[in-house]
Amino acid sequence: ARVFFTVTTRTDKGELLRKGGDLIEVTVFNVNNDPCEVTVHDNGDGTYSVSYAAENPGEYEVSVTVNGEHVPGSVFRVTVEEGAQPEMVFGTFTYTVHATSKNGNKLTKGGDDWRVSIKGPNDAEIEVKASDNGDGSYSATYSLQAIDGSDADFSVNCKLNGKHIGASPFKHRLGPKPSAFQVVKNTVKGALG
Repeated sequence: ARVFFTVTTRTDKGELLRKGGDLIEVTVFNVNNDPCEVTVHDNGDGTYSVSYAAENPGEYEVSVTVNGEHVPGSVFRVTVEEGAQPEMVFGTFTYTVHATSKNGNKLTKGGDDWRVSIKGPNDAEIEVKASDNGDGSYSATYSLQAIDGSDADFSVNCKLNGKHIGASPFKHRLGPKPSAFQVVKNTVKGALG
């Protein structure tokens, strides 16, 4: 997973620089002294977006120089721990549609035939709660999960009075990704801007 931070450059008087072009060098090593892949992007406004690949949780040393000189506090000691998984491999979804008349006016009462069906991998039927809200709107709630750690495709069919609505059938794709990591401890607080 990638860890992100921003380097902000300042004048000798502490004022923000408003232009790019400085030489920003960042090196990152893990606890085994293996170098990490680092990307530095000049934003053109005196800030530089930096990211590095933290392959595993643990201690890292981050060195940051601007035009050959270390920024205050560099070399930073950073602890990276396993964090929340930002990619979805399980999710509960609810959506609501509102029926309209032939003239495009929103209906204010329910009673239409609202049906939702979902097929997952291997044509597995997924349980769906389809609801008539009584005010011209209709909802569907369902849970999807990737199976056996692989990508999973789902086909969602929504019909009102026997006809597909909007983009129905539409697809949901869920797939696991490698664990994400987050910086939980930086021994020089606030120094990375």
